[in-house]
Amino acid sequence: MSVLDLEQKLYTPKLRVEKEGELRVVIDPDNARWISVNDFGARMLAAANDRTFAELAREFSKDVKDKDRFESRLKKYLHKCAKRGFLTNTQPSGNVYRGRAGQIGIKRLHEMWILTNFTCNLRCKHCYTMDRVNKDRRILEADELKKIIDDARALGTEVFYFSGGEPFLRKDIMSLVEYVTERSTLILFTNGTLITEEIAKKLSNFKERLIIQVSIEGHDEENNSKIRNKGMFKRAMTGVKLLLEEGIMVGISSTPISSTKESVPKLTELLGKLKVNSNSVRYHHLIYMICFGNALKFPFMTLSSDELSEVYDSCCSVRKDLKKKKINRALKITNEKIFDAYATNGPKKDLCGAGYTILAVDTQGKLYPCASTISDPRYNAGSLVDEEGRYTPGRLKELWEESKVLEDIRGFTIKRHDDEPEDDLRFFHGGGCWYNMNDPKGAFSKEHFFAGTYEDKTLQAIMKAAGDDLDEDDITNKYPKMYNYMSPERIACAGSRKTVDKSDDGLDIGYCICFS
Repeated sequence: MSVLDLEQKLYTPKLRVEKEGELRVVIDPDNARWISVNDFGARMLAAANDRTFAELAREFSKDVKDKDRFESRLKKYLHKCAKRGFLTNTQPSGNVYRGRAGQIGIKRLHEMWILTNFTCNLRCKHCYTMDRVNKDRRILEADELKKIIDDARALGTEVFYFSGGEPFLRKDIMSLVEYVTERSTLILFTNGTLITEEIAKKLSNFKERLIIQVSIEGHDEENNSKIRNKGMFKRAMTGVKLLLEEGIMVGISSTPISSTKESVPKLTELLGKLKVNSNSVRYHHLIYMICFGNALKFPFMTLSSDELSEVYDSCCSVRKDLKKKKINRALKITNEKIFDAYATNGPKKDLCGAGYTILAVDTQGKLYPCASTISDPRYNAGSLVDEEGRYTPGRLKELWEESKVLEDIRGFTIKRHDDEPEDDLRFFHGGGCWYNMNDPKGAFSKEHFFAGTYEDKTLQAIMKAAGDDLDEDDITNKYPKMYNYMSPERIACAGSRKTVDKSDDGLDIGYCICFS
């Protein structure tokens, strides 16, 4: 918070102004914050740079009858702008952002991904672990996994993920589910085709802390089979219904491709209308294609950034329509939640938490920064187990803190290169997953395949938040006025800060694309 001396010169950060009707949203792109104001307020702020209060008052009060009242309102407005970081008495230094390395540090884990096994009953076209699905039959013994889970908890982990392969092909999966859910939240990724009444009933014993995320790619057999094996749509939907019948929390994930972009929103509608014993699917999550593994064999599947935005908008539109018609008020599009979080809470963000707040372990006990990188040998951070597959307590913490691979990843940044836009919204959304970049050390706007989607949807979310609960008829241009502003800190529902902030202005990491 800046205490403003109105007798001294005033200075603003670099500003970007967006318009929607009579509303003006003033954005500080370098520091990831915004305020919504009327047109008078926007013009006033634009004119304030390198000016004094007296100079502003003279210029803008020429046709004002009650100058004392106007100046009083203007003072209040300028102080509000200062409180939100949009005005100071200090001339901007022009310091160039150096990136996140050295400015944020590891503090505590938040998510731990465990690849339970690579065996799978399907052979999906987009599978980035396909080579290991075909060949890798090794698994860590349950006792060793439990030791890793214990150490992850001690480092702060709140959420565990089980993925594969297909976790339900592991014979002792229920004992592992029970172990995690005794004290922590577990999200289990499955294709849903192996879920039986017996399995659903057993899972119901752990439902207070368990979410089952089922992968379905389209609203019918034809579209689902464009990615997954034929005949699997009905089996997956049967699995979903069995889980709902037992009152288990269920989410659905889809990876849109060019040929399913019209089907995925129809799946949102299908899920919204599905109810079993008054239980319904909690969320629909769009996973962005990872061009690695099997996906490299099918380049025709790749979705453009514009197409991904269209799918996102259509799914959100369906969700709103379901709510409006009172068919389903609870279904969420988790990606929408993520963009809403980008737009409503700070601080400034730089890439995701891979290697910071997120770690992953594969079936051999090798440590990786996140699940997306689990089959990429470039990002193997070391082994958690010895040659006999035994885990030594403390090894997880040691590698997390000292692995050169993880240290290098923590040095990735979306700082602007010289030939990039100066007013984009990268520090709001943080750039999402660096693994979606052709070169993680390159220019974000050029190397990130879905950079356009992040920009488009973040702006959309900012404009929505800026205009929340605002009646256009209440907007007046008689005096400069502020309506809404972005919180500088993370709000409770977006999670507490998990990294050490060593920066002057506030810096953190963004959200994983697998957030749910």
